[in-house]
Amino acid sequence: MKATREFGPFGIGWGVEVLEERFDKGAPIVRKKQVGEKIEWDLIQDGVGGYLCEMHHTMKVRVWYILNGVRGESEAYGCTPYIYDTKYGPTSDGEAPKKSWTDAVKKALSPLGFSADIFMGLYDNPEYRHARSNSSVSRGIKLSLISRMPARMRKMLPVCVRNWMRSLSTLPIRWPPR
Repeated sequence: MKATREFGPFGIGWGVEVLEERFDKGAPIVRKKQVGEKIEWDLIQDGVGGYLCEMHHTMKVRVWYILNGVRGESEAYGCTPYIYDTKYGPTSDGEAPKKSWTDAVKKALSPLGFSADIFMGLYDNPEYRHARSNSSVSRGIKLSLISRMPARMRKMLPVCVRNWMRSLSTLPIRWPPR
């Protein structure tokens, strides 16, 4: 949703190309077997002369976007377990390709700043989560986060914000992008 808000409709202002898709074989899946008082591990036959192994779905995508009339790209991999062992035995996830696509797109958008607060660990801070959950962020929470910054950073913050705002005002922003 944030990419659509930033770049426009999917397929016009931004999009995704699947560059590579595969299933990677992992470790053999074993099951416990009680023999007398001992517990042994038994490899599970796959029915064609081999052993059942974990499988992971891997996908490489290229996210392209148009910003101020210029096309940009970012590539990333996504990976999801497809066949894996659980406490109930081996299972498969029919949604693995969709999950891999979502994982890869999320990772390709992250260098552009999308979900940066999550990747920077800010969501580990209960005050930050609380502030994000309220529609009106209280000034006290914002000030408490700023007050924990090192003094040097606190002094630089107003200058950085002012410079950033000035740089934004000079950008030739066209909407929709061409």
